[in-house]
Amino acid sequence: MAKKRVIMALSIVLIACLGLVLAVDCSFAQLAQKAAEEEIPPRKDYTGTLGFIPAFFDRGKVSSMLSISQGIDNNVYLDSRRKVSGFTQQLFKTSITSPITDNLDGILGYEVMNLTYENGPADVNMVANTLKAGTEYRFCKNIKLLTEGKFTANNYYTTGDDNSLDYSIENKIRQNLPQKMYHSFSYDFMFKDYTTDHVSNGIGVIMDRKRNDMRNTFEYEVGKYFAKDLVKVKIQYYTNDSNERFLDYYDYTSTKPSISLLHLFNDKTFSLLSYSMQYRNYDTRTILTDATVDEKDVTRVLTAALYRNITKDLTVGLSYTYRHNSSNEPSSKYSGSMFALNASYTF
Repeated sequence: MAKKRVIMALSIVLIACLGLVLAVDCSFAQLAQKAAEEEIPPRKDYTGTLGFIPAFFDRGKVSSMLSISQGIDNNVYLDSRRKVSGFTQQLFKTSITSPITDNLDGILGYEVMNLTYENGPADVNMVANTLKAGTEYRFCKNIKLLTEGKFTANNYYTTGDDNSLDYSIENKIRQNLPQKMYHSFSYDFMFKDYTTDHVSNGIGVIMDRKRNDMRNTFEYEVGKYFAKDLVKVKIQYYTNDSNERFLDYYDYTSTKPSISLLHLFNDKTFSLLSYSMQYRNYDTRTILTDATVDEKDVTRVLTAALYRNITKDLTVGLSYTYRHNSSNEPSSKYSGSMFALNASYTF
């Protein structure tokens, strides 16, 4: 029953995205009634103009996940104010994967994330809705290409200053290597359209134009499986280009190396340890004490988590994250920690 409900919801999303209007032929109802009376149901006919749509959902496999996290953040705004607040995050994801040819699968998905802070910083409460559509093509047993388009609507409940519509497309190729290793390379382009935030010109005067950012991201990842461990090393490089002209405030390049270790203690308990360093070099944003020096930031993030599978579908966990930003601009320095309890259910 859950699968049928998810399939129906995704059908509505697909039809809305394509702008198509489907009419149900009365002969289909007659055929279904006749089939119910027969011992052997007739073969379904997908030969119509829009026959690929019911075929896609009938042959597809649905997977879903519901997650709830609750914790404490001791620096909500990531600045010197060090605002402390409890938070709750709900996340729901569902997707359907369906074969199109022997080597090609189609993928449709929906995701919604709701984040609320309990005591004070209501301006950071938000909800994000994401639609996904893509394909996975297998060149051979060990090489596959994933292409995915995403649309995300970010909505902040109270201020709306950072509300945005995000459009992105990603291509990722992955190859399995000998010795239980793999590597992958991906390219992602994102256009971020702010719905209420206006830009400034070169001298700081607010303009009528809305802000938008363009980001090009390149990422390489290599990993190795051991008997009870998975080790991954990743390097990410991206450029962010905004139409905000005052000091080109949001124009910068970022390089982010990271490493993570997933360890299995037994068939029910596992842990995650990860560390990353992000280097951001701003194009023309200068520090306050010297207009000839551009700002440079380094953000370090350390995460440690422990998880336990209660059942095959239910997992609970405890996580700790430490964030520290160093900068040649004193006002950009900060540090903070988050503790969270999490429960996730897959179906």
